[in-house]
Amino acid sequence: IQLIFLLTGLENISPLVKSVEETLEPISTEVQGTIPTWINGNLLRNGPGKFEFGNTHYNHWFDGMAMLHQFKIEEGRVTYKSRFLQSDQTFKKCYCNV
Repeated sequence: IQLIFLLTGLENISPLVKSVEETLEPISTEVQGTIPTWINGNLLRNGPGKFEFGNTHYNHWFDGMAMLHQFKIEEGRVTYKSRFLQSDQTFKKCYCNV
């Protein structure tokens, strides 16, 4: 009974443990409203981006391969790009299937 209780609702987090592709070239975004002219710079966010390595699929938020997201704010416009962070662990999973 306890196990069933713990699993209830997990389908709601399934979109959070799906792999995404890198966006290496900046893409324009649609801004709703206006961004003050004095706001210029980069917003960086780190989080999981890949959950499959070979035939292995990880289903916990902490197991995903790290992805860095960049939102560049300049003159009221925003562009976005992303890439996977490279690490020894990433190399082992992607190239050595460890």
